[in-house]
Amino acid sequence: MNNILGWILRQHRGIHVVGELSVFVITFFGAVMIFNVPAIAATITLDPLETRISTEMSWFTGWLAANNAKGYIGEVGWPDNTGGDAVPWNALANVWYQDADKANLWVTVWGAGSWWGTTYKLSPYQDKQSGGGVNSPNSQAAVLEAHPPTASYQRGVNVSGGEFGTGGTFRNTNPGTYGTNYFFDPTATFAYLGGRGENVIRLPFRWERIQHTLGGPLDAPELQRLTDAVNRAGASGLGVILDLHNYGEYQTAAGRQTIGQGVSSANLNNLWMQLSQAFKNNPAVTAYDIMNEPHDLGGANPAKTWEQASQSALSTIRDNGDSKLIMIPGYNWSGVASWKQTHPATWISDPSNNFRYEAHHYWDRDSSGVYASSYASEVANAVGRGYAASTISQNPTAIAASNAAKSTNGAAGGTTTPPPSVSTKPATGSTKTTPIPTASPTASNKSDTSAAATSPDKTPTAHLSEILVKSSHGLMSVSVTALVLAALALLILEIKLRLSPKTHYFRQEL
Repeated sequence: MNNILGWILRQHRGIHVVGELSVFVITFFGAVMIFNVPAIAATITLDPLETRISTEMSWFTGWLAANNAKGYIGEVGWPDNTGGDAVPWNALANVWYQDADKANLWVTVWGAGSWWGTTYKLSPYQDKQSGGGVNSPNSQAAVLEAHPPTASYQRGVNVSGGEFGTGGTFRNTNPGTYGTNYFFDPTATFAYLGGRGENVIRLPFRWERIQHTLGGPLDAPELQRLTDAVNRAGASGLGVILDLHNYGEYQTAAGRQTIGQGVSSANLNNLWMQLSQAFKNNPAVTAYDIMNEPHDLGGANPAKTWEQASQSALSTIRDNGDSKLIMIPGYNWSGVASWKQTHPATWISDPSNNFRYEAHHYWDRDSSGVYASSYASEVANAVGRGYAASTISQNPTAIAASNAAKSTNGAAGGTTTPPPSVSTKPATGSTKTTPIPTASPTASNKSDTSAAATSPDKTPTAHLSEILVKSSHGLMSVSVTALVLAALALLILEIKLRLSPKTHYFRQEL
């Protein structure tokens, strides 16, 4: 025993050094892990519907990444708690937004606006109080606000109203009455949205109302109404994306005239030349959305017709000395699911290099945005289409956002009937359908169908962060062990020295 005590006493300085070094290592690498929490990943499981939606999203974001292009989701929407299943829909929405965040996508959700009242189940913000504007969150708001705008992307909502009242006898010679068939929201709506953290809105309007004759002058009263709405939004701190909400068409007494079939590229160019003249110096206008959801244009190659028309419209705007951001929608309802098949390659050339390709994404089985079925039914449909559960890595920050997004704040909802004279998204069974993937995902290729598989490459900083965190786990384990052993040795020494009657003589011998 004396030999052991003697050795411990002779090595006590080294034991102290080991203990102190362990304390330092634990403190340092503990700090590394604390400040790199986002790099510490947890695995979560996606249900088959989440897998389908994440896979569809990857077709668009992967196309963008492969072509070094920027993207924008002009419309995305999901139901409130009208059907009692807001929680799983919000969980899906949170997964979707994580994919959008990774791809630096701009996003505007469909759709707010005081004329929706409390009856439209896709409205993330509603008019539930007297006061003449949107003023209350619906269940979806928690997800939007868990994914706010950043320096890399803007986030907001569509503010509907200017595109309403287009059924029945609507045409260029009968565009409807402002304030009865359609309108633009008041300042209260824009101020409320700005206060909720949104920084951009998409503002729909109709071609037939602002230009009563193809190639003719803009209608002065309608242009003023649109300008006033833009300025109201701008005064509330919101940027405005002007959205020509026309589906590639122009309605006349003869019926639907489409680009390439009754409407020429020159007609579209003329409209945007005049709109550019009116808004290019307006700081509230963030971007031009040159055509909402073009589809069914006719002809031998309608997708190519649209590509040529959109390039021509962009060139016209640039020739007007206007360098504002331009959103370029895809053909075939701008659908995410069909994007790669519709547009195998990029097609826009922009001297200002200031444009984004725009897609839309609705998650019901036909991508109509009607959401006629429950969440459970949509999961079953995804299984029937060959999708299975998959796993992804999700950091704690994202998990916290997911938990917040599951809130059903304001989720009481209402009926699903839109207000009178309001146009809705295409009905179930319309031509706006989601094609079944040619290679159905299964459990055997989960890594290919997960959201994580389509995220952009990590930056060098992110790689270093993960290496530091992983290394710290091992080094901390070693350090903790060393610290425990050092403390144990010192404790044994203290006990033995206090209990041994030979301690005094033993110390003299040393």
